[in-house]
Amino acid sequence: MRPPIVFLVLIFLLVGTQDLLAQQKYYYYGESKTSGGVKFFFGSKSLDDIWDPVEGHTEIGLKFDFKGRDWPFSIAFDILSSYDTKANYYYNGYLMDITGNTLEKNIGIRVETQPSDNINVFTGAGVSFINGTFKSSDLFGNSASDADSGVGSWFEIGAAMKSDNMEFGINIIESSADITLFGVSGDAGGLHFGMFFGMRW
Repeated sequence: MRPPIVFLVLIFLLVGTQDLLAQQKYYYYGESKTSGGVKFFFGSKSLDDIWDPVEGHTEIGLKFDFKGRDWPFSIAFDILSSYDTKANYYYNGYLMDITGNTLEKNIGIRVETQPSDNINVFTGAGVSFINGTFKSSDLFGNSASDADSGVGSWFEIGAAMKSDNMEFGINIIESSADITLFGVSGDAGGLHFGMFFGMRW
């Protein structure tokens, strides 16, 4: 877990937003006092060696944000679920089925700007709450599993193309939270890369 990084990023984002507002347009839809958005994320998540041999996860999730009309940033809340499995894999000398999965709940702020009318770029950071589970079972029905949860940080960058209230784009996220599985400490976060599509109002 790297908590100092996320706090430095948050300070940078909050201070930097004043210049962003002065120099260019910021992301906002409609004439109401608030705006928001929801996006469906799909991609991959690379984890550390504690997850071997299921360290390369497929991931899906939902990304939400909410913004007051004069706010220089949005409140971000994202839910990301990742999964990987290996069937009939030789593990510790036995033929086994191995499964790993994580669930992330990320809360923080997201700063969005528009370098052109149909392009939006954004960055964000905050606190990450991550649950991780590792399961194994053999051909005789014997199984073992362990789960843990941790609190850490996340940081992201991304870009989107928009048309009316719809948008699609790419997103890179780095998250981190310490957990312990079967007595071994490691990271339940990782490097996420994916695409998204959604709508704003």
